[in-house]
Parts: sequence; structure tokens; C-alpha cells
Amino acid sequence: METLIKKVEQWAREKEIDDYKNWDKQFMKFQEEAIELHKEMVLHAKHIYHIDKVDMKLEMGDVLVTLIVLAKQQDIELSECLSMAWDKIKDRRGKTINGKFVKEEDL
Repeated sequence: METLIKKVEQWAREKEIDDYKNWDKQFMKFQEEAIELHKEMVLHAKHIYHIDKVDMKLEMGDVLVTLIVLAKQQDIELSECLSMAWDKIKDRRGKTINGKFVKEEDL
């Protein structure tokens, strides 16, 4: 994963999109890719998809690329973000209601 992240960061540098000043455009690109992923997931739910989920995997990869570039623009390590999120949720209590996890304090 680290090797691929470095390749994406290099690609962003070569395309001159890794500069902090481009963060707002990069965030819009992230949103665009997240919407495309959602569309693929809807198709999958309706059973209109490739059996190996290739389109969904590609769209999920595009979302990851946009997050990698956005993190680079902010000088943030994604592994640190994931570690912080894990520490926040690992002991979280609650229950799943209609397919959505609800924190104990929100019940």
C-alpha cells in the first residue's frame, strides 16, 4: 500500500495538483469520485454489475487516489488518520439499527 501511495503522490506532483492551493478543487474531485462509487454500488444492489465487481473496485480506487492527493496537499499521513480513527472507534459501543451503527450515546 505504501508503494502505491508514493506512486500516486509522484503522479500528483507530475500533474502539478499536489499543491495546497488546489485543495478545494481536489475536494470537489473526491466528491465526484464518491458519487461515481455510489452509482456503482446502486447498480450492484440492483444486480446490474460485473460479477467480479471490477467497476466498483475501480471507483473505490479513484476515491482512494483523491484522498491520497488531498492528504498530500495538507501534509497529512493517511496512515496516521486511519490510526486515529481506529483509536476513536475500537472500543465504541452501540448497536446496528436498520444496517447503520448508532453510537451508544446517540441511542
